[in-house]
Formats: sequence, C-alpha cells, structure tokens
Amino acid sequence: EERQALEKRRHMPQAYLDALRGPCLCVMLLLLTGARLSEVRLARVDEVDEERRRIVIPRGKNGERRVLILAPLAQQLVTEQIARAAALGSDYLFPSPLTPKRACSKTMVWNVFVRAKAKAGIPKRTVHDLRHSCATRLYQLEVPRDTIQGVLGHVNPRSTDHYLHESESPQVRRALELYEQQVRGARDG
Repeated sequence: EERQALEKRRHMPQAYLDALRGPCLCVMLLLLTGARLSEVRLARVDEVDEERRRIVIPRGKNGERRVLILAPLAQQLVTEQIARAAALGSDYLFPSPLTPKRACSKTMVWNVFVRAKAKAGIPKRTVHDLRHSCATRLYQLEVPRDTIQGVLGHVNPRSTDHYLHESESPQVRRALELYEQQVRGARDG
C-alpha cells in the first residue's frame, strides 16, 4: 500500500504537490492554535507579527480584534508560509494556488483534511473538530479554563465549556484512581 502511494506521488506534477503544501500547513496551524478556519484561511501576511510570534485578526467571529499566539512550531509554519505567499505575490498568508490574489478556499483546506484523516484512519470528523482537539488537550494538560477561553477567542465562558470534554479531564482520572484505591483497600482489608 505504501509502495503504491509512493508510486502514485511520483507521477504527480510537482506544481500540484506544491499547491497542496499551503492547505496542509493551514490544517496544521488550525490544530496548533485552536483557531477557526476563517481566521487562519483569511489571515493576511501583514497581520502576522513575527517578532511577537502572533497573528492579529482584526475582526474575529464576534467582530472584535483577536490575537492568535504562535508557539515555536506554529511560528515556523507561518514563517514558511509567508515566504510561499511572497513568492506568489499574495497578501494572504494562505493564498489560493490557482488565484494568489485570493485566499485559499475552504474546499481546498477541507479536501486536504479529509485525505489526511482517511489516511490516518480517523472516523467522521470536521475541520472544526481540530478546535475541539486543541481545547481538550489543553484541558488534559490542566491549563486553566480562562486560558483555554483566551486561546479559543471566546467571549462567553459557557462557549468554552462546550469544547471541554469533562470525562477526559485529569481531575476525573485522579478521582477514579483515588476511588479505586479505596475500593481495593476495602476489598483487601
């Protein structure tokens, strides 16, 4: 199967593979930042502050300014994408490979995501689930809720609660482990 995939790739034009690089990086950035697809896909190069490792979104979902903080890998992806956008002469961080004066389409990002999840054997998921994954993993790492709320750009804390899967929290795991110790003690004692 892997050999077939390599053989298939060998016959793909390099331009096609290059065209997929931007949408692939877009998907990675969504996972790494917990951002909304529109925030990343429509980001402009001049909204990136490389020195402060962030992207300033002038109007987020709620109409207010939003800042996406970039950890080192996310910053590396953005730096790579800035160079790619400059080479295409685009103002967009993720330009359309066909029409660089426009942003990469939702469909193109979606198609890359669908292929990646199929290859990984991941069941039904959407691009938006990358946001949920980021929030859940942060929660599992015991990042405070208000910090996760800031990462997701939520104004209302209740919106953030929708993203957190309580059953996967470290507190639930610890509580069950303590309970198990108590049950074992009663059984053994």
